[in-house]
Amino acid sequence: MSRDDLTEDFLALYNQEQRRIYAYIHALLYRRDDAEDVFQETCIALWRSFEQYEPGTNFGAWAREVARHRVLAFSKRRQG
Repeated sequence: MSRDDLTEDFLALYNQEQRRIYAYIHALLYRRDDAEDVFQETCIALWRSFEQYEPGTNFGAWAREVARHRVLAFSKRRQG
């Protein structure tokens, strides 16, 4: 798969799920500023790890799992 194909696949899936990903993060963090920061981190992480995503599986579930890990890391940073 070419880099362009990978980018197109990612963007198609991401565009369908971005609002749900943000809503999930916001529900966990409450503060809008925190949610926006973690959402940005999550978007970068999703792109960087997209080659690990298994095509044909539930992108939204995979993305929320990545987001959950970002939320946990954010919470740890906040406490420490």
